[in-house]
Amino acid sequence: MTARLSFSRFLLATLLAWPAVAFAAPAHSDGAALSGRVSLEITGLDEAGGEIAAALFSRDGRWLGPDPVAARRVPAEGGEMRLVFEDLPPGRYAAVVYQDVNVNGELDTGFMGLPAEPYGFTAGARVRFGPPSFDAAAFDVAAGQETVQPVTLRGGR
Repeated sequence: MTARLSFSRFLLATLLAWPAVAFAAPAHSDGAALSGRVSLEITGLDEAGGEIAAALFSRDGRWLGPDPVAARRVPAEGGEMRLVFEDLPPGRYAAVVYQDVNVNGELDTGFMGLPAEPYGFTAGARVRFGPPSFDAAAFDVAAGQETVQPVTLRGGR
């Protein structure tokens, strides 16, 4: 019980920090030939709409901390959508996504502090008594290539 409550508070605090960087450009721009692209294919969206908030972290950064490499907020569109991050240096990355159904800028929680809005991680990483590790959600980005990562939103509703 305590682990779930702590996780939800941690996740909530992390996601509350996103609005400050949500429209920021990627932190790196080394030119098209040296940079990669990540496309998140997001499924499991709640039909209620709202916004999709996504944050991309690098191995060197603090996983789920307040300083992602890049973050975006876009209107939710139907049951699935694609969100793209460009101009990324080659390396190892992981992403977290949530659907802000009521567009209040935060991940709402319900009973026992569990997330009340859909959320998910890259690489099929699942929540088990806390957030997945960076390595569980990580994937590689190569120079000059697109990396497609599926993210299935779960929870909430």
